Amino acid sequence: MPVDVYAPVGAFPKANEGALLQRLAECLLKWTDASDVPMVRNNVGAYLHLLPSAFVTAGGVASTVVRIDVKVPEVVLSTIERRRGFIADATDIIGSLSTNDHETARTWVTISNMVDAGFGIGGQALTNAELDAL
Repeated sequence: MPVDVYAPVGAFPKANEGALLQRLAECLLKWTDASDVPMVRNNVGAYLHLLPSAFVTAGGVASTVVRIDVKVPEVVLSTIERRRGFIADATDIIGSLSTNDHETARTWVTISNMVDAGFGIGGQALTNAELDAL
C-alpha cells in the first residue's frame, strides 16, 4: 500500500526526509488498525517525489503545495473517521518536518480506493475479503 508524497525541492530539510517516510508509513498503519499484522506492516511503502519548484503549481503558478497520495484497498481506510484521522495526522507530520515557511493549508491529501483484487503482492491479487481476514 503506497503513500506517495509529491513536493517541490527544498520543501523538507534533507535530514528530515527519512523520518517523513517512516512517520507517514506508521501513520497509515495506525489508521488501518493493522500495525501488528506482519504482512500488512511489511507491505506499506512510502515514497518521496521531489520535483523542480516550477513543476508544482496551484492556480497555475508555482506553489509550495505538498500532496500526499494514498492508494489502498477499500477495507483499509474504510470509515470516514479513519480517513479524517489519517488526513489530520499526515498533515501534521508534513508540517512538523517541512521547512519553516510551509503552511498547513498547502498540504493536500488524496485517498484512492483500489477495486476489489486491485492490490497484489508477489503476483497474487488479494480481494478485500482476504485482506480484511488478516
